[in-house]
Amino acid sequence: MLRLTAPIGLIALAATSAAAQNAPAAPTAAQNNALINAELPPEQAALKSHIMFLASDQMRGREAGSAEYDIAAQYVASQFYEQGLRPAGDDGSYLQKVPLISYRPADKGSMAIAAKGGQPASLVFGEDYVPAANPSKLDYSVTAPVVFVGQGIVGLGRDDYKGVDVKGKIVAFFGGAPSSFPAEERAHFSSPATKAEIAMKKGAVGYITLESPLAGRGNYPFKTIVGNYDRPRVTWARADGTGHIPTPAAPGLGMLSQAGAAKLFAGARTPWAKIAEAAKKDGATFKAVALPAAILRCRKKSWC
Repeated sequence: MLRLTAPIGLIALAATSAAAQNAPAAPTAAQNNALINAELPPEQAALKSHIMFLASDQMRGREAGSAEYDIAAQYVASQFYEQGLRPAGDDGSYLQKVPLISYRPADKGSMAIAAKGGQPASLVFGEDYVPAANPSKLDYSVTAPVVFVGQGIVGLGRDDYKGVDVKGKIVAFFGGAPSSFPAEERAHFSSPATKAEIAMKKGAVGYITLESPLAGRGNYPFKTIVGNYDRPRVTWARADGTGHIPTPAAPGLGMLSQAGAAKLFAGARTPWAKIAEAAKKDGATFKAVALPAAILRCRKKSWC
């Protein structure tokens, strides 16, 4: 049994890269400026000029609802006007109001694992697990068996759910997608939203991501996610004041570190050590398997 009590918190998907030995010296400011200001054909120069402004550090990422976001919107509106496009926004403007909601965790919650009928063993926040988000509910809980489904991919001739029934269960999978996939398809199947949609269509009631030993390619370090878990996030606001979630029937429940995953896989026919070793290879496939008497209970609270 895996029991989780966790607040709502959206995982920040921020990847880190390992430092290379004997890395080349960083370019000088003059070299950077020479590259940025290199001459281009008029069409490319026009496009680049927009990017230079919108993606500048001074725009601070243009977070929805921020002053920098409003500046970016006004800039785009000015380009619409310059191109002779007719406005189709609110009150004859180029802009349209979209209701948004900001939310962040109320606390770190808790998670525990136990064999069926046994006493739960508590996991440690930041070492074994970190909660994910369900902005549609202030108090959320789920209890269900857990099934491991590789990378949770169904498509391009691959079915990570083959041989298992996940209806009413929670699926656990790695992030990312094989580098052998074409670029756009790889981005699509690496998306947590795509994995969540597949899980929901299969009847799962939630999903949990496992930290992968394969860095990059859509896999994000557990420590990085822990460091950003309580950062406020923005989503669409629904009419009842709650936040929008693409897969309400199968929300993300959080992420387990490799240490936490080892505890989840305790007693499984294939031990976590073997799974983790295989996962170091790009494109590795796994046999979907129900974990022994694994139950995850998730309870989340947040304020918006």
